[in-house]
Amino acid sequence: MRATRAGRWRDWVEQNDEMIETLQAEVDECEELERSARTEDFAARVRDRIEAKAQKIAALERRNEELELKIAQAEHY
Repeated sequence: MRATRAGRWRDWVEQNDEMIETLQAEVDECEELERSARTEDFAARVRDRIEAKAQKIAALERRNEELELKIAQAEHY
């Protein structure tokens, strides 16, 4: 049972890592859009998108830390 849960948690960590990579690529694209923005309004909207994506990345990283702790605990017992 624990091995099954740990395997599922590892899958979630992997999915989260993939989502983090995707979001980071989107942040990179947004940063380029911000640099080339023709208006301050557009640049501000892009900065808001960057901030939202950064918050999602941080949340996924925190979740991965929690899952990795659970995996370690399950493997210990």
